[in-house]
Amino acid sequence: MRPEDATCQRCDEYWPEAIRRTGAVCLNCADSTHQTIRRCPVCARKDAPSEYHHIASKRQRATFGVRICLNCHAILTQRQLTAWDPSWRTEHHPVRCIVQGMIDFLCLCWERSPAVAMLHDMLSLLARASIEIAACLRLTGWDFA
Repeated sequence: MRPEDATCQRCDEYWPEAIRRTGAVCLNCADSTHQTIRRCPVCARKDAPSEYHHIASKRQRATFGVRICLNCHAILTQRQLTAWDPSWRTEHHPVRCIVQGMIDFLCLCWERSPAVAMLHDMLSLLARASIEIAACLRLTGWDFA
């Protein structure tokens, strides 16, 4: 259960990193100045304000990144600042940072994408259909559960 004060009043965004420190809205809902993108590749939000996220950090690899919504950008930036080894800020580690950045990006896609929920539902339905087909064909001894 998420606390109501940590939820955007306009869109129900609930990730703490995406909620503005002042006010009760997320970064996406509060902004009208950034360039919008048709669809965020992480969370699939449509017509959202966006920023360019440097996957490996701007310091490590300035040319490698992706345009994502402000909420997803804030979450990934917070991960860089808090979860990565601090040496990325002072030493040259482009390969390590590309790998860590891609892991973070893919994990966030998995956590926030509505397609993942749909995939889970679809696979559950396919498993149930397999059981039903086996029952219709009177195939006994097949335990799919």
